[in-house]
Amino acid sequence: MSIRNRLRLAACQLALICAVLFSGCSYGEVSGNTYQYAKALYSICNRHDAEGLEKASRQIAAAEAQGEITTQEAEWLQEIVAEARNDHWEDAMQDCRQMMEDQIGQP
Repeated sequence: MSIRNRLRLAACQLALICAVLFSGCSYGEVSGNTYQYAKALYSICNRHDAEGLEKASRQIAAAEAQGEITTQEAEWLQEIVAEARNDHWEDAMQDCRQMMEDQIGQP
């Protein structure tokens, strides 16, 4: 392989690595219930509502226990809750937004 081709291959590999590292978290398709929890969490985080956050966390746990949302969905939502609990409200809002945006174009 020539040096030129090796450089092209290296550049492509670097571009792929950067795309993966900087693309952020993607949630894929989630249930309608999980979407509603993401909307509620977005609002809660926007208001920095600690009491609402705890109520939502309990509701998410109950929804998982009742089979209304999957374990994976509950984990994602509880990770957002934990982020907000750690006073990273804006990051939590962005994660909620990402979860909702991931539903665009889903059948």
